[in-house]
Amino acid sequence: MSIPNNNYSIAIIGDGQITTRSGSRPYPTADILNVTGLATIALAKADGQRALWIAPGSDLARKATHASFWEMPDIGDAAPGWKIFATGPQDSIPNAASVRRNGVSGEARREVMIYADIDTRWMLADVADGPPWAPTHHKYLDYITTYEQTMGVQARFTPASTALALLQKLHTDCSSVAYLDPLSRDAYDRIPWPTHHAVKHANQYVRDGKFVHVFDKRSAYMASAMGEVGRGDPIHWSAYSDPLADDIQKETPGLWCISAHVPNAYGMGLIPDISHGALPSPFNSLGDVPDHEWYYTPQVKLAMMMGYQVQVHEAYIWPKHHRTLRPWVTRLWDARQAVRGTPTEAMIKTSVNDVWGVMKRPVKAEEKLQWYHRPDWSGMVTAQHYLRHTRKIMEMEVVYPGYLATSTDSIAWSSLDPNPMTALPAGWAGKPGQLGEYRHVATYAGDRAQTLISMARECQSGARLYKQMNEWDGDEDGQDD
Repeated sequence: MSIPNNNYSIAIIGDGQITTRSGSRPYPTADILNVTGLATIALAKADGQRALWIAPGSDLARKATHASFWEMPDIGDAAPGWKIFATGPQDSIPNAASVRRNGVSGEARREVMIYADIDTRWMLADVADGPPWAPTHHKYLDYITTYEQTMGVQARFTPASTALALLQKLHTDCSSVAYLDPLSRDAYDRIPWPTHHAVKHANQYVRDGKFVHVFDKRSAYMASAMGEVGRGDPIHWSAYSDPLADDIQKETPGLWCISAHVPNAYGMGLIPDISHGALPSPFNSLGDVPDHEWYYTPQVKLAMMMGYQVQVHEAYIWPKHHRTLRPWVTRLWDARQAVRGTPTEAMIKTSVNDVWGVMKRPVKAEEKLQWYHRPDWSGMVTAQHYLRHTRKIMEMEVVYPGYLATSTDSIAWSSLDPNPMTALPAGWAGKPGQLGEYRHVATYAGDRAQTLISMARECQSGARLYKQMNEWDGDEDGQDD
């Protein structure tokens, strides 16, 4: 993959040093009174940059917190054809500026983005299974360049904005540009967006075992984003009907106001006689049943699969829906595989994770609603993951009983088999290296295994069991891996 305009790269500036991929050099700090001083450096013929990022905690970062830094004085005849646009949060001090210089003396027009501070989400990304990452600015720029080349998109101010730019880029052709049709402000304000949290659960009826094996699902939310999400605005239904039941079973993107009743036995013939509470609730960590509460389609389908009696009061259904996120997820997954185990992979992972937060972030009435403000996309992805994850637990419990606990994208299993690869059915975890594969991350034996089983039987929460595992994993002298 390649990115456009890569002849001009990013530079990091602050505390008297400007760093590019080719090295570092000093700059006259006294000349940087405002953003125009930075633009002069960035657009210099000998060392032009397409983006200038101010280093966190530097002298320039401190200057940029003052409105005067972003004031645009008349730069006069010394730089003809310049245009400067400061941007930032509404009613706040700007945090970025776009500076353009029209071509003079045969030069092409140039443009540079100046960012007030490198988003710390770039700098704080840790390498998986490695020490915290604290690179020099020069090394950091090497990783950023690899990131851009691997992703096929230029790095923006934040990891999330970069990943969103890639999503938009992948839908610029006529056949799919409409997939990014935004929600209208009326629909966004009218829909009662739910704020559900990941379900954590422990099985108080867990079977005896000598070992506890723990598995995590690789890139769980990316895997679930391969499904369909809504386009544009939904249609509101005020009365439940049989055609809507079809939408639930087909997992049509939608949001449902439901009430539910606890089943006497779980449905689909999977586990006809299991005690209520032995499996995770389709709704929340406490196991409470909803009364006129809103849930996305996959969770409603899961409740019906588990035998809950569900009454639908009203719904918002997206009649137009597509696999909008599929090409984006595929690109991101392939990019991660190409740089696995490096800081660049950590950057890509951070980019993806931050997008879900941007999509569901509440947008104030005075803010402009953007195409990527899609709480329904984030909600559908989360609910789709939970449906698949819980269904996996249900299916395995039939064949190899021993489900102990779950937390977000993790499963803990009680077993008499010391080998985690044979303790559960062959092939249950998915293909090795595949998106959404379950990976073995820990095995606890002896007293630790019995402690976890006892905690579940004492009705302690799934969150408490996983907290105990995390405490053990932080004890290097006593790890059970």
